[in-house]
Amino acid sequence: MSKKNVKQKKIAQKNSLEYYLTVLLFVIIIPLTYSDKTQDPTIPRLLYWSISLLVLTVITLFAYKNKEVDLGFLKLWIFPVYLFYFLISIVSLTQAINPAEGFFDLTKTFLSLFSLIMITFIFTRQTDFKSFLAKSIVVSSFIATALGLYQYIEFTNGDTGREFFAALYQVRGLMAHKNQFAISLFLMLPFSIYGAFEFKKRWKYASIASVTILIISFVFIQTRSVWVGFLVFIVSFGATWLLSSNRKSFNNLKLKPKKVVASLLIVVAIAAVSALLIFQKSNAVEVLKYQANSLFDFESKNNKGRLQMWESTYHMSTDHVLLGVGAGNWKISIIPYYSDNFENQYQNWRRPHNDFLWAFSEKGIFGLLSYLLLFILVAFYGIKTLSSRADIENIFYTRLMLAGLGGYFVIAFFTFPYERVNHQIYLALIMGGIISNYYKNVVVSKAKPTSLSIIKLLIPFVLLGFSVFYAAKFFTSEIYINKYTNEKKSKKPNWNKLLAYSNKAFSPFTTLDSRQIPIHMYIGVIDLQLGKKQAAINDFKMAYTYHPNLPAVMNNLGYAYSQVGDYKKAISLFKEALELFPGDDDGIINLANAYYLDKNYVEARKTLLRCDPESDNPKIPSLMNAIEKKINTN
Repeated sequence: MSKKNVKQKKIAQKNSLEYYLTVLLFVIIIPLTYSDKTQDPTIPRLLYWSISLLVLTVITLFAYKNKEVDLGFLKLWIFPVYLFYFLISIVSLTQAINPAEGFFDLTKTFLSLFSLIMITFIFTRQTDFKSFLAKSIVVSSFIATALGLYQYIEFTNGDTGREFFAALYQVRGLMAHKNQFAISLFLMLPFSIYGAFEFKKRWKYASIASVTILIISFVFIQTRSVWVGFLVFIVSFGATWLLSSNRKSFNNLKLKPKKVVASLLIVVAIAAVSALLIFQKSNAVEVLKYQANSLFDFESKNNKGRLQMWESTYHMSTDHVLLGVGAGNWKISIIPYYSDNFENQYQNWRRPHNDFLWAFSEKGIFGLLSYLLLFILVAFYGIKTLSSRADIENIFYTRLMLAGLGGYFVIAFFTFPYERVNHQIYLALIMGGIISNYYKNVVVSKAKPTSLSIIKLLIPFVLLGFSVFYAAKFFTSEIYINKYTNEKKSKKPNWNKLLAYSNKAFSPFTTLDSRQIPIHMYIGVIDLQLGKKQAAINDFKMAYTYHPNLPAVMNNLGYAYSQVGDYKKAISLFKEALELFPGDDDGIINLANAYYLDKNYVEARKTLLRCDPESDNPKIPSLMNAIEKKINTN
């Protein structure tokens, strides 16, 4: 065997099997998991994440079965704090209206915590955990941006102005929404920048190309939170460099002037070509300017709506300071607080678009503080590493990851990366890299090595098993909800099929659909169509227990009661719905009609007069004429 081959073999043996498996699963396989069988194509990623961690844990257990390993990193404050946050999430369910809706949050939180533990454990044992990770992310970035470019060309072809902006919402890669796609691209950026400075030859140029197309992509996808996050990324990187004692980092990276110039020329060339492709649309620049200006326009529709939702969430949070409203229950508990800001218009927001308010509202003050402390601790570890005697490469990597963490933190203030599997995996990779560098380069006193065993991993195995079980249930439920939706849209829907799909979608772990509608409401509507009035009442009552704040549930249950002549209960439910949205014309019509059927014509007329006088709803004059006739007759 030649010296060259021997050297290559040694290099190949530097990193372990579980390391390569971790990177491939987290960076390539899970992000490419996609299903058109669900309304949100990213739903199966939770299942793949659970299975991946279970497989990875089993392989790691066998790999170190008879070996002693260093688990001292678990004593770092970040892990007890994360465990506390997970436990607070569990305890918060004691306050939940619908505890079943908390299982998604609990599963995701546990998987995030355990991913961070596994990543840190594996990274700390590698000679170089950065190179293959960064190269894999560069490859992943090419796949993601290529798909985004294809969608851009496909859906924005010939569109201008508002049509162009609307078409941008179809550019979402393998995510469910363009904004989440842009966030996923941003989170790849620190790793690609690392490759652009650290790699050689082809991988260097590939990394430079990756950086270029990532920036171009998330700029022109026009997700404003990512723009702000990118600005914070630049400022954070610059600040850590200026404040660091290792200011000569770039000089020590051994960059040759010719290569730097060549790299910059490549970046400029790619950017120029991309600009030509993008700016061929006459109004694309105007849309871009509008989005940029709207960042600071607090009266714009998007910004105003977001601020109002934050205010409603804050009010709810202060009413449930200690333990919150329960994990996964923001979407259920927030509706009574809408009237503070949204008056008569029902808002189908499923998240508050602010991860920190989300944590506060669902898990109380201790949940918020522990969640914030996670970022503070990781930032502390990173800053300590920057001032340590770590080599320049590790310092540069840590600086990039800190900047990425800062960008994520700001993005999380305006949207909901906390919910998405992709973003939580990348956050774990960023945090795990910082923690690993800190533990290897700063922590002096290491713990005594210990052995791994099934007994020690019993609780993680049980929780991983439950995660797989729940994620499979969740995925199955979404498949049947999608089948229901498609069948309902058909010209002649088969009600028996719809009933079967609804029944299969429901389980004690999956009570609402992705639009926060109780699955039993679907079943109730079908039973009404099939003439099963009492069964429909029972279904709507069950839906009411799962989501007692949803006006649609109250109105449907009220309608079902009116169908069996129980107008008193119908009136009570319609009134309850109107307490949430007093000016809702449809709700007013329902109540007026119930009074009419109950032969209380005066009250029916008085109620109907509450409708918007400028409304063009044909039901209003029709019902008013019927009421007037009865009053005049009597």
